[in-house]
Amino acid sequence: MKKVKCSIDVLAGVAMASIIVMPLMRNALGVPRFSHILPIIFLLVFSVLNLALGRTNKKIYSVLGYLVSLIFPLLYLLLSGMWGTVGGYESRDVLLILSLILISLLTVLVANAKSIKSFFWSFVIFGVLTSIHVFSSYLTAGSTRGYNVAFYDYYLVVSRVIGASSASLTVYLLVNNSQRFFLIIPLILYAALGLSLGRSALVSSLLLAIIFTILMSTQTRVNRNSIYKYLGSVWSKFKIFGLVFVIGGLLYSVASSIERTVIRFAELFTSDSIIPGVRGEMWRISLSKISDSPLFGHGLGAYKTFFDNLGSYPHNMFLQVWLDGGVIPFVFLLVFTFLPIILFIYNFEKHIRFAYHLPIIVIYMVVFGEYNKALNFYVGRGFVVTAVLALIVSSGNLRNCISK
Repeated sequence: MKKVKCSIDVLAGVAMASIIVMPLMRNALGVPRFSHILPIIFLLVFSVLNLALGRTNKKIYSVLGYLVSLIFPLLYLLLSGMWGTVGGYESRDVLLILSLILISLLTVLVANAKSIKSFFWSFVIFGVLTSIHVFSSYLTAGSTRGYNVAFYDYYLVVSRVIGASSASLTVYLLVNNSQRFFLIIPLILYAALGLSLGRSALVSSLLLAIIFTILMSTQTRVNRNSIYKYLGSVWSKFKIFGLVFVIGGLLYSVASSIERTVIRFAELFTSDSIIPGVRGEMWRISLSKISDSPLFGHGLGAYKTFFDNLGSYPHNMFLQVWLDGGVIPFVFLLVFTFLPIILFIYNFEKHIRFAYHLPIIVIYMVVFGEYNKALNFYVGRGFVVTAVLALIVSSGNLRNCISK
């Protein structure tokens, strides 16, 4: 029975990681669209098995209480379709929202120390495989312009997976001093990230590496018992800070060799608008439409009617939710999104003692940053998985979800 439980936890971790990378697999491997459902089905099976085996803990309700900040706005969005006046309401949106609610509950039912460990390493493996795909794409293209690589049409997914895996693996190796020799692996991932064409994932991964490196250095105490130990502890701090310069220099040298990336970064400094390009126009239109009905929104799916010439959604999940459902789901989504980060900061000294707490938070921050500026919130399955895991870890309720 112990082996059965262990197998459930390992496979559940793989399923949770698969939810995040499934869009990449669908584009890179030509996997059918309905394949998005497969990881959810597996999570459902593992959740039922956990319930059947009596693995639920009575304290699970303390975690479910946090989920109210996500489930309530999602249910509210479903109801908003009743008062929508501009059209756009579709049964597909209803199914997508219901899937987000289901995923959040299933993630809680399968989350424990072993499944989260499996999730992390599965995600890192996916990041390594994605990096290999990036390197091979450039070798096949035969140039570094960045316009004719195989992953051009889905580069945002590529950069998201590589960015989150590189930053989280770096933090994991910093937390586990005995394994810092393997820092060469995230450096390879960072090189692939520089080639991935994604700006925000590149910047957010670098910033997170800098922030967490500084936080880790504060935990390295200077030993003044002897000159030898003093110099040794100072050298340890120096090596941690040196890693930041190595990562930054690597990303800059690689990214600056890609023509498309250089042009895209230049747009940020040459445009007259604070937020240049099509995305900035989408955000301005969203804010204008929100001002027409700030309290109750325009109803579920209304966002589709405002972006016919630019795209089908605002490219910002907060604006999308506010535009459709009004200020109430917007506020609840804000709480749900930032609660894991607030709890993590509050309990930082406790989290640093655990190998996988900080890496899970890092994965969540990168994924959140991507969904917040480029993706349709209603297909945010990967965001929900990482957010719930981050919430469980940051709140210190990991042991309260499923018993070991």
